[in-house]
Amino acid sequence: FDALVAALDTDACLSALYKRDVAVADLIISHAGAGSIMDGLALKKKLVVVVNTALMDNHQAELAEAMADQKFCLQTTVQGLQSVLEPGDWDDLQPYPEPDEQAFPDLVDAVMGVAEASKEQ
Repeated sequence: FDALVAALDTDACLSALYKRDVAVADLIISHAGAGSIMDGLALKKKLVVVVNTALMDNHQAELAEAMADQKFCLQTTVQGLQSVLEPGDWDDLQPYPEPDEQAFPDLVDAVMGVAEASKEQ
């Protein structure tokens, strides 16, 4: 298993260099935090999410599994990382859909009984 790995200095994660490095990356290997997952998906990158199995009540694992089930990313543990990376099989991954910024206001309007005609006035 040969790989060229460019590691980020942890201090760079707090700066603009982090965003630049992630923007030009072909592959992101991330922990399973919601923000990290969503950042990778928003950039339309190949994303491998590594779940920390030591966490109790692991909501991160639930999110990673849900995203992997929908084919937005691959998920693994530290122990399984090599077996996920070796095949390099990214063909089944789907791009994460663009956000629908009108969905929440439409839901609120529907719940509140606001009709389309009254919104146009």
